[in-house]
Amino acid sequence: MQPRVEDQASQSAKDLAALRDDISKLSDSVAKLLGQQTGATKDVVRETLDTAREKVAQTAASAAAAAANVQDRLQDRLHDAQDRLSDVNEQVEKAIERNPLTAVLIALMAGMFISYLGRMRK
Repeated sequence: MQPRVEDQASQSAKDLAALRDDISKLSDSVAKLLGQQTGATKDVVRETLDTAREKVAQTAASAAAAAANVQDRLQDRLHDAQDRLSDVNEQVEKAIERNPLTAVLIALMAGMFISYLGRMRK
């Protein structure tokens, strides 16, 4: 009976060693799998960040183009307004040259009106 118990003990020791080896291999496999998953997750995060950067760059470029367009339109309108003001100024100067007495009387009346408004406030 002694040999049988020793055989069983020896077999149990071998089984225990095999189980330890299997657990060690399983731990290594799990660690590798986690490393691969972490690497894949990093890749996904990198791709997402790259996509976000591209979208931000595209949005910034679109905004810059829109701002430049608005600036161009405002400059065009400013030039148009300056041209119109210059035309009105020329017309007023010509009217003054044609009718200097009328211009002086209008200026005198405007001054009196402004003076009257100033006295009313006091």
